[in-house]
Amino acid sequence: MGDRTDVETRARGIRLLVLDMDGVLTDGRVYFGTDGGEMRAFSYLDIMGISRLKKSGVQVAVVSGEVNSIIYRFAEKMRIENTYQGCKEKGQAIDDLARHYELDPAAMCFMGDDVNDIPAFVKAGLAVGVPNGHEAIRPYVHFVTESPGGHGAVRETCELIMAARDGGGRS
Repeated sequence: MGDRTDVETRARGIRLLVLDMDGVLTDGRVYFGTDGGEMRAFSYLDIMGISRLKKSGVQVAVVSGEVNSIIYRFAEKMRIENTYQGCKEKGQAIDDLARHYELDPAAMCFMGDDVNDIPAFVKAGLAVGVPNGHEAIRPYVHFVTESPGGHGAVRETCELIMAARDGGGRS
């Protein structure tokens, strides 16, 4: 992991935040209803963080290994234009998003929690893990949030990026 100065330097140049869904935007738990439907819980801290980050000019995308209507509904509510579902190669998604937004991957932050996220961590300019993530990701991330996935980790990362970009305070 990088030191705080390195992390803030990397965060200063971020123009796109790419989020994994399960374990980052949610706590990784899936609830099954008696009708066979699935449910996941999202933190309003994270929702507010994404909203504020987007207002500051940073784009947001979601990349998930799962295919689920919940992902689409979340992205629609948050007005997130680029959502990759069923993504088995997250490093390729980083490349695709870099081309789409005409960005160097160094201007991208990727948040993930498990070994399938490692190819994206390696390519992104700022790689962020969550404390409830798999320990195998630790060598690949620059920063681990204090808040767990699904409980404010995304907000923490959004605040870090905004503070580094414009000197804004955390809230």
